[in-house]
Amino acid sequence: MNIMSSMSTMSSMSILFPGSAAVPTKRGVHALQPAVHGPIGTMRPNREGFTLVELLVVIAIIGVLVGMLLPAVQAARAAARNMQCQHNLKQIGTALHNVHDARKRFPPGSDGVDLYMYWRNQGDNAKGQTAYDNGEGVGFSWAVHVLPYIEESRKYDTLKFFLPPSTNTTAGRVQGGPNTNTFLTYLPSVFRCPDNPMPHFTNVWTSLRDMAANNYVAIAGADIGTSGSRASATSKDYCSCGYGTCGFNGVLFVNSKIHAASIIDGTSCTMMIGEQTDWAVDGSGRRNTCRSSNVGASLWTGARWTDQTLGHGQDNVTNTTTITTPIGTRVCTAALQDWAGEYGSNGNNSPLRSPHNDLGTNTLFADGSVRYLQAGTDLTLTKRLAARNDGYSITVP
Repeated sequence: MNIMSSMSTMSSMSILFPGSAAVPTKRGVHALQPAVHGPIGTMRPNREGFTLVELLVVIAIIGVLVGMLLPAVQAARAAARNMQCQHNLKQIGTALHNVHDARKRFPPGSDGVDLYMYWRNQGDNAKGQTAYDNGEGVGFSWAVHVLPYIEESRKYDTLKFFLPPSTNTTAGRVQGGPNTNTFLTYLPSVFRCPDNPMPHFTNVWTSLRDMAANNYVAIAGADIGTSGSRASATSKDYCSCGYGTCGFNGVLFVNSKIHAASIIDGTSCTMMIGEQTDWAVDGSGRRNTCRSSNVGASLWTGARWTDQTLGHGQDNVTNTTTITTPIGTRVCTAALQDWAGEYGSNGNNSPLRSPHNDLGTNTLFADGSVRYLQAGTDLTLTKRLAARNDGYSITVP
């Protein structure tokens, strides 16, 4: 038998290996195929997908990742909102300095009635305009004076400065007047802190609804003298004004006309504007804005101030605060000294507060810088930062 014949014979032989079965072919040659285990004529399918245990493990891992990432996302959002509030203060600071450059002084924290007496004496009646001169008006706040410098010149030009923000009748009720209808409900974004949980608009009476509420307040000063106590203070530093204390030793107080050179302690050591952007609690334990419940709830209203002689002003001063309580204070009861009725009236001493971080406040200083003051900052230190001329130059990082 030759070699070719042997190979042909071997190729026709059926060789079986363990785990295989012979399958006839068309030529009668048995090919090797895997044996099928199980019922005759069936194949066991391949397993695909997750088991229940594997699925639960994946869900648990996703839950852990979400739990780790969510606080970081929330913190990033809070930081972004806080940065916007700081940016607003920087814009306000630039605007205040532009006012100073134009007028050679910073604007008043609150305009008093004397403003309208001035307009009356300038002969506005002769121009066919009705001057407001019954001694019961409420002036404009510092926010009005910065309008031309925050790209709001058109709104500023519509104001009737010979009239108060709202028209007061002899009965004492504030009614809708020219400024009320076009002005009190107006709220530019620069005066709105996105972190503020309180409503940005407030209702006083049926005749005054949706008034724009301020998030930032002018700092009028503090109830201290050069020794850091009330005992050393004089009428040039502060006075009692009905529902609290009104300071005159800050930068932006009622009818103020402060030049940068008058800030003896240094512009970098003196506060001008602070935040009031979080809820407080009243004497009944209820949540309260600690804002004025009168026309002063609007960020545009100033003061009812019939006499500029220190110590003889009326009690209605709004959109300024005189520092008498620690930063972050969240209780505004009538029993607290210098707060008697303030949250129900004018807010002369409503504390600086915010929802940021440790509930401290972003603060604009007279040099235009914005710094964060922590809640619980020493009260004497805070008062010295509020005063422009107490002889202490305290630097805040």
